[in-house]
Amino acid sequence: MPDIAKSATPGPVCILFIDLSQDREGFEHNLSRAVFTELKNAGIALASDDVIFADDVKTYVDSFKNRDFNTLLLLTHGCKDPRDGNVSEIAPPDEGSNYYELARLTPLLRDKLVCLAVCHGSCEDARQVFLTEDHFALTLVAPASALFANEVQAFFPQFFRELNNSCTTEIDPNVVRRCVEENNHFANRKMRVHSNALSHS
Repeated sequence: MPDIAKSATPGPVCILFIDLSQDREGFEHNLSRAVFTELKNAGIALASDDVIFADDVKTYVDSFKNRDFNTLLLLTHGCKDPRDGNVSEIAPPDEGSNYYELARLTPLLRDKLVCLAVCHGSCEDARQVFLTEDHFALTLVAPASALFANEVQAFFPQFFRELNNSCTTEIDPNVVRRCVEENNHFANRKMRVHSNALSHS
């Protein structure tokens, strides 16, 4: 991960929630709506009135325009590359896309917290694209292995409630780590925190 100048994400938590599953008839969209509703009911600031369901490239890119947020929550349906398993494909925003292509479409996230909810198939690149080159985030919360729907729904609302209560002026990566540790049992210990701004104590 490249060196970064900032040590914390400015402002209290404000989440932009994008569903990249392109699965309106499947469990992911119901899951997204359930998580969004829990976040809203908890009084956590959200950057849109509903989950943004990105069904194509344009919708995904447009999701970031004119929205004030410091936390990005991405829900995707991952599936491993059938060729060698080194690059995990994602259903949207374009069929056959992978996470490196997704990163090229994503605005810079250098001062933001990014949280990944990758259901089913998962690969290392889902994490690495947000930790390297020009698209790295200040702090990344991501699963070390594929999540199931019940783990996503159990972990993220609890994690964000605690983070929201703990970070009233800025989002310190060390506080993110503590909030993940205290709620990781909801995700069966799958969640990891990545940031150059983490202390080693």
